[in-house]
Amino acid sequence: MSKKAGLKIGLDFHGVVSARPKYFARFTAEAVRRGHEIHIITGGPSQVVAAQLRRYHIAYTKIFAVLDYYDARGQVTYFDNGEYKVP
Repeated sequence: MSKKAGLKIGLDFHGVVSARPKYFARFTAEAVRRGHEIHIITGGPSQVVAAQLRRYHIAYTKIFAVLDYYDARGQVTYFDNGEYKVP
């Protein structure tokens, strides 16, 4: 008998995980313990979100950040005031 593959669970960071960090710390720890993947989905940037995830003790497998995706393709315009624009 083969082992059943774990789930891939996608969680939005802003407004979901960030709204209930204590709940998601417990949820993600248990999900990862059971062999599931936790994918954090965010606008980004991923480094900032990763720091927040560590502070909240959120277990995760991968982060997908929209900003990083477009930045890697050279499609982000950055401004001196720290703001940025993605077309």
